[in-house]
Amino acid sequence: MLPNKILLIDDSQFFLEVFKFELLKHLNIQIDLATTADVGFEKLSRSDYDLLLMDVMMPGTDGVSAAHKLHQRYPTLPIVLMSAAEPKALERMGYPVDALDKFTFIGKPKSKDEMKSIAEKVKSGAFWSGRRSIEALRVPSKVSVSSSTHRVPARIKMIGIVVSTGGPNTLLTVLQQLPSNFPIPILIVQHMSVGFLDSFVRWLAEKIDMPVGIVEKSQPYAPGVWIAPEGAHLLVRNGRMIVDDIHPAYKLFRPSGNLLLKSIAAEFRTHAIGMVLTGLGADGSEGMEHVSANGGYTIVQEPKSCMISGMVNATLKETPINQILTPKDIAELLIKLSTKSDWKI
Repeated sequence: MLPNKILLIDDSQFFLEVFKFELLKHLNIQIDLATTADVGFEKLSRSDYDLLLMDVMMPGTDGVSAAHKLHQRYPTLPIVLMSAAEPKALERMGYPVDALDKFTFIGKPKSKDEMKSIAEKVKSGAFWSGRRSIEALRVPSKVSVSSSTHRVPARIKMIGIVVSTGGPNTLLTVLQQLPSNFPIPILIVQHMSVGFLDSFVRWLAEKIDMPVGIVEKSQPYAPGVWIAPEGAHLLVRNGRMIVDDIHPAYKLFRPSGNLLLKSIAAEFRTHAIGMVLTGLGADGSEGMEHVSANGGYTIVQEPKSCMISGMVNATLKETPINQILTPKDIAELLIKLSTKSDWKI
C-alpha cells in the first residue's frame, strides 16, 4: 500500500522541513507537518492520513503518550515513532518503552541517506504489516547509548563540563566527592546571571577539597576545578587554558560550552571526557558531537535528576552518549577512573 498523505510530527521546524524535502525526492505524496503532538491531533481531526511519523522526545505531550491516544482514536492508522535515543536510554529517561511494541520504532534520521531509506520503506509498504520488530526496521542512527559494560575511555587527561540552571548544587554533588589530589583538570562553563560568578566560585571553593579558580589568563593545565570567566570563552590549546575575550558570543553564549568542548576534543581526542549537565537550552550539544567524533567519552546527567533537562535532551538528540548518570554516579565513575595509575596525567 502506498500512502497518499502522511503527517510528520517533531518539535524542530528545521528538521521537519528538511525531512519533508528529502522524502518528496522519492515519494509523490502530500506531506503535512506539526511541531507538537497537540497540533498533530488537530490536523488528524480535520483530515485523513495514511501514515504518521512522530518523534518521541518532544516538550509537552511526548511521542509515546501521543501514540497511545491516537491509537485509541484511529486504530488503523500506522504510527511510526522515531528517536535519536535507543530504547534503553528512553527507558532510563522515564518513557514507557514497553508500549513501543505496539508501534514501529526507528532511529531518527540524521542524513539524506537515512531519510531516503525511510522513503524506500514507505514505498515498500513496510509500515503497513502489523506489529514489526524494532530491529528489523531500524534506520541506522549515529546516536547510541551504551551502558557501563561497554567501551571504557582511554587514559583521560581532560574533563569538560557544560552546565546552566541548577548547576551549582549539581556541581557540588559531583565535586564534593572527589579527593583533593584528583589528578585530572576539570574545566567548566557554568552559565549564570552577570555578577554572580565570583560568589559562586568562593562558595564552591569552601565546599570541596579540590582547588577552584576562574581562568583569567593563559595558563598551563593543572589539576583542579577551572571555571570559565564571565563574558569570555574558555578554550584549550597547545598545553594551555586560554581565555578568549575577543570573539563574540557563539550561539548566544559567551562563554560557550560548545567552544570549550570543541577545543578539548581537538586537543585531547580519545583522552577527553565531555559532559553536559542540568540546564535550559542546547549549549554543549554541538561540542559533545565533536568529543564523540574524536573518540572521546561522553556523559550526560540523567534527565530526571536535572532541575531543567533541556541541555541534556538536546545533547541526547544530537550525539552518541556513553553514559547517562546521576550526579552521584558521575562522581563515582570519575573516582574509579582517576584511581587507576594509568589514568594519571
